[in-house]
Amino acid sequence: MESKIIHVVGVQRTGQHAIISWLLGHFDKVAFKNHMSPSNREKWGFAPPFWYFEPKKRDEWEASEDFREGQDAWILGTELVGPPVQFNEHMATQMDAYGLSGTQEIIRIIRNPYNHYASVLNWRRNKLLVSPAKFKRAWMAMANAMIDKEQNPMELCYDIIFDKWFEEENYRKKITQLLNLKYSDRRLNTVMKIGVGKAWGSSFDGMTKKNKAQHMHVTERWKKMLDNEHFQQIYNDPEIELKANLIGMEKS
Repeated sequence: MESKIIHVVGVQRTGQHAIISWLLGHFDKVAFKNHMSPSNREKWGFAPPFWYFEPKKRDEWEASEDFREGQDAWILGTELVGPPVQFNEHMATQMDAYGLSGTQEIIRIIRNPYNHYASVLNWRRNKLLVSPAKFKRAWMAMANAMIDKEQNPMELCYDIIFDKWFEEENYRKKITQLLNLKYSDRRLNTVMKIGVGKAWGSSFDGMTKKNKAQHMHVTERWKKMLDNEHFQQIYNDPEIELKANLIGMEKS
């Protein structure tokens, strides 16, 4: 099988790393590049280091300069804090930077807006999406891109609803079929140690459930924020509710 290049794209705190962690378990040798901040890009040069991984041998990552050699797949993460980037240009830039070649696929992730915004508000580090207006702009842009299939930037572009992925095994199996992978849930419960400083993993649970991801109440985060003034602006926004319904996400 030709090596895959999978671009995983989502708005910050959308559950992107949970899905990436799950995807990693479908390969025996895979390299992953997390989204890097501008300061980290400057520190490492244009191309930040890849993290090399053999899922059968370990759960921790190690930096490697040999990420181009012998991989079954490369997974490139892009974390958005605004409207979706121009994918064709963005992906071509990454491919040129890393000298990769293979079958390219894009996965776009969207999360129930109320659980999503609750996680944004609870995150201890980056606060770029705390403003209701900024969160709405980013979330609505992704929702509109998914609703309007003509905006799909490439033929191999797949959309994933995070909440449905988390709850339904049949939905996860459908995703692996689309990606032409042999289904595996071996990393479904693995929480990746991704973050800054001591803020790793889940915005609510951190790394306390690092091997019990399915025990986290990710679809009930909204309940923790009902008294939050910012949250109420999103929770009572009719435009967001309409878009969520069109995608198939009901308001709790």
